[in-house]
Amino acid sequence: MKKYNFRFVHDPENQNIGLTTDEINVFQKELNLKFPEAYKLYLQTAGKNSNVFPVEGNSEKLKRIQEELRAELEQLELPENKNVFCLRKDNYYCNYFQRNFESYLFFNLYEDAKNPKLYLLDEICINEGWNAFQKQVTEKDDFVSFINHKTGEKYGISMGQHIKNIPLYIISLPITIAVLTILAFQVIKEKIVNK
Repeated sequence: MKKYNFRFVHDPENQNIGLTTDEINVFQKELNLKFPEAYKLYLQTAGKNSNVFPVEGNSEKLKRIQEELRAELEQLELPENKNVFCLRKDNYYCNYFQRNFESYLFFNLYEDAKNPKLYLLDEICINEGWNAFQKQVTEKDDFVSFINHKTGEKYGISMGQHIKNIPLYIISLPITIAVLTILAFQVIKEKIVNK
């Protein structure tokens, strides 16, 4: 099985709190679904509280949004799939457009059961006047990459990434020094010419 490399950041003011294996099993049974391995691992670390990406933990609410998502997919004339799992629904108001939007983040469980891709169903603008919208499904990263990207957005890149970037830093240092030297000579030259 693929090694999952979620990047979890220890944040003393906002701790990750996970679910037990028993709690996850009860959750799956209530929803009549089998979660992907990557999602189970995420729930074990951050299922009750996540300092990066909270997921819905109420099984009744999750059942309701599963049905809402399936209805939306049917309206788009996409094949209904009983193995679609919506892990989060977001509602938000956009002041610019003065209207409410909703989005669904979901897995297609027929795909890779270990680390599936995420899909987003949301509304996008379809004309230049910014007054017509259409619901559309877009493919996101796989789940592990998605969470790591969210972690990077909130906490910056990891120490490991800084170490991987050392050759880039070394290469860019002489270039930066050369550019600054040229700029300094230009400033000095302009001061001499202006005297």
